[in-house]
Amino acid sequence: MLITLSRKSADKGQALLKTIQSILKEEAQVICKGPEEQLEIRDIDEETTKNDVREALQEAAGDDYKIPEEVIKIRPAYRGTQTASVRLPAATAQKILGEKGKIRIGWVNCRIRAVKTPLRCYKCWHFGHTTVQCKRYRSSVWFWSMPGLPRSTTEADEQTNMKILQLNINHCEAAHDLLMQTVRELQVDLVILSEPYKHLAGQPWGTDVTTKAVIWACGNLPFQSAVNNGSAGFVAASVDGIRYYSCYAPPSLSIAEFTDFLDRLTEDAKQHHPVAIAGDFNAWAVDWGSKQTNARGRELLEAFSTLDIVLLNSGDRPTYTKGDASSIVDLTFVSTSLAKGSISWVVLDIYTASDHHAILWETSKDRNLRGPIKQTNTIGWKSTKKARHELNKAIKESKSRCWKELIHEVDKDVWGRPYKVVMTHLKKQQMPSPTCPQLLQKIVTALFPQQRSFDYQLEPGELDDIPPVTEEELLEACNRVGNNKAPGLDGIPNIALKTIIKAAPSLFLEAYNSCLKEGTFPRKWKQQRLVLLPKGKKPPEEPSSYRPLCIMDFGKDDRPWTQSVWLLIQKEAIAGTRWKGGAKKYCLVAALDIRNAFNSANWDCIMQALDEKNVPAYLRRLVVSYFTDRVLKYDTKNGPKEYDVTGGVPQGSVLGPLLWNIMYDGLLRLNLPRCVKLVAYADDVAAVIVAKHLDEIQHLFDITFKQINQWMDSVNLQLAKQKTEAVLITSRKKIETITLKVGDQEITSQPHIRYLGVKLDARLNFKQQVEHVCTKASAVRASLARLMPNVGGPKQSRRLLLSSVVTSAGPIYRMSALRVASAFRTVSEEAVCVISGTLPLRVLAKERRNLYHRKTTTTLSAEELRIEERQKSIARWQRQWDAAEKGRWTHYLIPRIDVWLNRSHGEVNFYLTQMLSGHGCFREYLHRFKHDNSPECPSCPGVIENAKHVFFECPRFYPQRDQLENVLQQSIQPETIVEAMLSSKASWNAINTFATEVLIDLRSIERKRASDNN
Repeated sequence: MLITLSRKSADKGQALLKTIQSILKEEAQVICKGPEEQLEIRDIDEETTKNDVREALQEAAGDDYKIPEEVIKIRPAYRGTQTASVRLPAATAQKILGEKGKIRIGWVNCRIRAVKTPLRCYKCWHFGHTTVQCKRYRSSVWFWSMPGLPRSTTEADEQTNMKILQLNINHCEAAHDLLMQTVRELQVDLVILSEPYKHLAGQPWGTDVTTKAVIWACGNLPFQSAVNNGSAGFVAASVDGIRYYSCYAPPSLSIAEFTDFLDRLTEDAKQHHPVAIAGDFNAWAVDWGSKQTNARGRELLEAFSTLDIVLLNSGDRPTYTKGDASSIVDLTFVSTSLAKGSISWVVLDIYTASDHHAILWETSKDRNLRGPIKQTNTIGWKSTKKARHELNKAIKESKSRCWKELIHEVDKDVWGRPYKVVMTHLKKQQMPSPTCPQLLQKIVTALFPQQRSFDYQLEPGELDDIPPVTEEELLEACNRVGNNKAPGLDGIPNIALKTIIKAAPSLFLEAYNSCLKEGTFPRKWKQQRLVLLPKGKKPPEEPSSYRPLCIMDFGKDDRPWTQSVWLLIQKEAIAGTRWKGGAKKYCLVAALDIRNAFNSANWDCIMQALDEKNVPAYLRRLVVSYFTDRVLKYDTKNGPKEYDVTGGVPQGSVLGPLLWNIMYDGLLRLNLPRCVKLVAYADDVAAVIVAKHLDEIQHLFDITFKQINQWMDSVNLQLAKQKTEAVLITSRKKIETITLKVGDQEITSQPHIRYLGVKLDARLNFKQQVEHVCTKASAVRASLARLMPNVGGPKQSRRLLLSSVVTSAGPIYRMSALRVASAFRTVSEEAVCVISGTLPLRVLAKERRNLYHRKTTTTLSAEELRIEERQKSIARWQRQWDAAEKGRWTHYLIPRIDVWLNRSHGEVNFYLTQMLSGHGCFREYLHRFKHDNSPECPSCPGVIENAKHVFFECPRFYPQRDQLENVLQQSIQPETIVEAMLSSKASWNAINTFATEVLIDLRSIERKRASDNN
C-alpha cells in the first residue's frame, strides 16, 4: 500500500509512520520513502544470483535498513559478466559506496558506483536544464505523433549535425588562442584536445588525471553524463547520446604502460554504445597511412579489434608535421552504427600554431529521446512501453539463440555458413560494377585498345599430318577444370560439363578433332563475357581502376590443344635459376610494370613467336582462327553491348596466358650484361643487377632499361614508368639508396618493395612481410575465436581445422592453440600444443622446409614423404617436450606425444583441459593470481590444493572418484589416468564426466567459501 502525503506536511509523515508501525508491529514493514540513489554494480560473476547480491549489499549496509530482493535488477554484461542496479535510500547508498568504490560478491571484487540522473528538459529533449529554464523553443503548440511521444511543431526532431574539432595544441599559447577563434568561426559543438596550454574555468571542460586529454563542450549541447576524469590517458563524456573519448598517449610510455592504457580504455568503451574515440596515440600502423607498423600500432589494432568501431582516417594527409618529418598519429574511431550514417572527416588546411593539424569531423544523429515522456493519462502509452520492452527482449534472445545454433553448425560443416559469417567482415566490400553505357564504353575502349588489322598467312604446303586428340588427353584436361569457375554466356557450369565429357567422351573427341582438321575455332566459342573487378580505392571513373576478366563459353575448355602447344615449346623455354651473390656486393631489384599488358598483346607478334618456336602449322592455323572475329559482350543499364576485339589474350581462358608466355619469352632472351638477370611471372618482370659499386649498378640499369623498352616497343607494349619500384639489397651496415633514371622519371630505391605478393627488403630478412602476414592473421584469429568459446562450441577436431587457417603467423599461433584446447590464457605454449594436438610452429616450419627440399630428390610418393617427415617432426617434438621446463604437470600425465596424437577417440573440452593443464579453479592457481588468500585445501590442512590433490586425493570428491573407479574397474592414479582415457571411448567419457562434475562442485565450494568470508 502506498500513501501519498501533501508537501505541506510539517513532520514529513514521521508521526503517521510511527502510528502505523505501532498497529502492524511485525506483520508488515513500514517505511517512509525519502531521497534515494541508484547504485550500479559491475563485473559480477555470471553464476551470481540476486540473493548473492542482496546478501553482499546487506552486509555492507548493516542492520539499519533491510534491503528487499525486489529492488535489485540484474542484466547480462560483456565477457560473461553481469551488471546489477539497485535503488536505495541515500544514506544507505552512501554507506555501501564507502571510499574504495568496491564490494566483494563471492570471490570477485566488483566495482560499484552511484548513477546520477541528469536534468532533462521535456520540451527540447536535451539535458542540463528543465522545461521551465528552456530557452531553445518558444512555441507552445504540441501534437501527438504516436502514443506517449510529444513533439513540437518546430524542428526539434529533425536530424542536426554535430561538429567535432580534434587537435593537439602541444602546450602552445598561440595555438590555444587560435583554437578559440576557430571554434567560433566553424561553430564547433565539441572539442577533443591533447596537451592543452591552460584550462578554461567555468566552461564544460573535462580532463583526465594527467590533464593532457580534454573534452570541451563548447556548443549548445551539454554533457549528458558526468565526465569520467578518474583515468590516466583518456577522458570520456556522453553528448547527444554518443560516448566521446579524448585520448593522449605520450611517446614516453613503455609498451607495458601503453597496453595498460588501452586495456582501461577498451574496458570502459565496451560498456557504452555508440562511441567515438579520438586523440593523439603516438602509434604507427599502415592501416592509417604510416609507412610501417610499430609495436604501439600493433597493440592498438589488437585492442580495438574487440570493439565494434571503424577508423575514419583516410591516410592521405599527415596529422603531424615538423620540418621535413610528418606522420599520422592523431586518430579517430567511431562505432559502425555512426559510420553507416551521414559522417564526414577531414584534415583542415588552416594554421594552428601547433605541430599538429586540426581535424574536423561531423556526425548526424537523430535527437529524439529513446523513451517516451511518462504521461499516465496517455491512451496506450503503457501498452506501447511494454510492447517495446518485449520486442527488445525478443530481439536479444533471438540473436543469442541464433548465434548458439550457428556455433553448433561448425561440427557439421567446418567451412560452411558459420565460417563465412565471421570471415565476411574481413573482406573488403567490392565496388559495384558500372552500368552507365558511356562510362563502360570509355573503359572498354581503354582496356581493349584497337590494333592494326591482323593479317597472318600460312605458307603453302606447310600443313602436315595432324595428330588427333586422344581420349586420355581429353579426360586429363577434363580433370583439371575447376568446379567452381564461373560459367560463360552459355551458363553451363563446369561440373555439368565435366560430367557430360566423362559420360560421352566420343562426342567431344569428334568435335575437337574436327576443329583441328578444319583449322577453325567456332565463332560461338570466341564470344567472351566481360567482368570488371575494381582495384582497391581508385577513382571509379578511371579505366585503370578495373581489372578485366573475360569469361568464355564451352570453348574455354581448350586444354587439349593447349597441352599440345605446351609440350612443343617447353624444351626451348627460359628456365629460372637461383642467384647466389658474393660478399659485400650490391644487388638491385627493380620491378617494372606493363600498362594493360594482357589486353595489349599484339597478335602478329604472338604468331611470329610461334613461328620461331617451330609450332606445327595445324596448330598455328587454329590459333589464327582463335584470334579472328573475337567479340566482347558486356551489360549496361540500357541493355547488352558488343565490342570487336583486335588484340590481347583473354585472361579467363587457358590458351590465352600460354600465348602470352610464348610472346613474353622474347624478353627473357635479350642479350644483357652478365651481371643482369630478368625474372618474370605472367606480366610482372623484375631486373636483378649485381655489382660492386653503386655507379656500376646505375650504368647497368640504364643499359638494361633501354633494351627492355626497345623490346616493349617492338611488340606494341608500354611500360608504366611511374610505377617502377626498386630496392637495393646489401649486407653492408649502412643501408644506402640509389636514384635510377626510368625514361623521364627518377625513381629512388625504397627500404622494401612488394613483388609477387612478397615484401622484399634491403636485408632480405622479410621482417615487413612477416609483420604484414601477422597483422592479417591476427584479424582472422579474432574472427574465428567467436566460433570457439571455451564453454560449448565445436569439438576439438573442428577447432583444430579452423585454427589451421592462421598457421602462417607465429605471434598469434599460441592464442589459436588456446582456443582449440578451450584453455585459460595462462597455460604455457608447450602444454597447450600437446593438449590440443597442435604441432609447434618451429617444428612445423622445419617439416615444411624438409618437404620442399626433398620432393625433387626422393623416390617416395608425396603421401609417403609427408608421413615420413611427420614421424620425424613428432620425434623432434617429443625431445623438446621432454626437455621443456614448463608444462610439467601435463608432461606427467601425457609423457608420450605420439600415443596421445594417434588416439582413435576423445575430444578435450573446457573441463578436461583444466585437469590436464593444472590451470583452473584450484586454490593454488587462484592464490597465484591473487584471487584467493591461501593455496591450501580447506578440508586437508597443510596440503596444497592443486589438480593432483583435487582429482586424485581430496576426500571431498571421494563419491565421484569411487563411481569412476567402479566404471573403469581400476583405481585412478596420475600415471595411468591418460592410459585409461585412451583405452576405450567409454572410459574417456567416464573420465570426462568425472572431471566436469568435480570442477563444477569445486567452483560452487569456492564461491560459497568466498561468500562466507565476506
